Parts: sequence; structure tokens; C-alpha cells
Amino acid sequence: MNCVHRLRNKIESIRLRLTGGYVALVSSPFQGDGKTTLVTLLGHSYAAAGFKTCLVDCDFIGRSLSHHFEKLSNEGLKEVINGANLAESVVPLDAENLYLLSIGIDE
Repeated sequence: MNCVHRLRNKIESIRLRLTGGYVALVSSPFQGDGKTTLVTLLGHSYAAAGFKTCLVDCDFIGRSLSHHFEKLSNEGLKEVINGANLAESVVPLDAENLYLLSIGIDE
């Protein structure tokens, strides 16, 4: 976890030039290379540092982030895109300041 905190600090040193909130995207064309693990650990690191942090699962195929947090049956990004209320679709997770917008319900 120390490596993740150091990575967050490096990101923060770059971000200090920005004002307001921001979005960080973790992506790769390959399965199983650690995207979900990295996002989860960075999310916990940011939340522990006092940042309100919302993880957003945008993987319509793999749905790994939603699966990891057992939120596959929750409304999420799919429903928000179709007009659902964003605030009602974001759910708190197991740490203070940490939230999730799951991928949404698979039909």
C-alpha cells in the first residue's frame, strides 16, 4: 500500500496546478493486468487522505469493479446515461469518502 500512497502523492504533485476536482482514468487493452486492483487501491488511498473519491466502472464487458464490490445488481452508469439520477446511483463503500458508480444492471 505504501507504493500506492507514493503513486497518489506523485499524481497530486502534478495535479496541484489544477483547481477543482478532476478525473483520472485507468485503462488497458488487456484483461488481467491489474486495472481493477490499481483503481481500488488508489481509491482507498485518496479516500484515506481525505479526498471525496468516486470510482466509476466504465467496463461494459468485464464489469470487474462492480463485481469486486458486489454491486452488479445496483443501478449505475448505464442507468445514469439513460436519465437516472446520478446522486441516487452512487453508493458509499467500506471506507469514509469512498463511493462507487457501478456499471449498472445487466439485462
